[in-house]
Amino acid sequence: MNKSYISELQKMSLVLFLANRGVCNIFADNEGDKHSYSSSPFTKAWFLDHTHRIHVRHFGRIWRLLKKHDTEATSRTVLEAYSLYVSDCLLELQSAPVLTLVQGWVLIEAYEKCLACSDGCEPACCFGEQSAPSLLEKYIYQLCFEPGLQLESGLLRQACLVSRNNFYLLNKTQQLSD
Repeated sequence: MNKSYISELQKMSLVLFLANRGVCNIFADNEGDKHSYSSSPFTKAWFLDHTHRIHVRHFGRIWRLLKKHDTEATSRTVLEAYSLYVSDCLLELQSAPVLTLVQGWVLIEAYEKCLACSDGCEPACCFGEQSAPSLLEKYIYQLCFEPGLQLESGLLRQACLVSRNNFYLLNKTQQLSD
């Protein structure tokens, strides 16, 4: 199958997914079932669901990969990351997407704020494979539902270094077991 054809199908799939979700929201608003988001599309309970965290981690990995290749990281990069996330959901995560585009955008803003406050320490493990969220991941989650939160650089840098060391040890252990 032609790669451009596959790409166009993925884009069309994303458009239909977003359009369908928009129609559902309009229908819900007309029926009076309004969702009350304060200033964030996330709640604390949302991040307690392990499936949601898996999707967040997958989206975070896609974002980091795209950002490595595109250092400018514009809104187009965000849309590309979301499009890749949606197309990967059925193949890699074997489920429908749980993140909306707005949630993806908020996650990226939180991740970038975390990165800036940690003095450039790349939080390689913040969207890692561990079952429980790392301290750095918890900071990112907290930023998602409290966007005005002020982070302490020292604590964040320490959390970043701990996460990076744990990630390094986990990789070494896996290499030795193989």
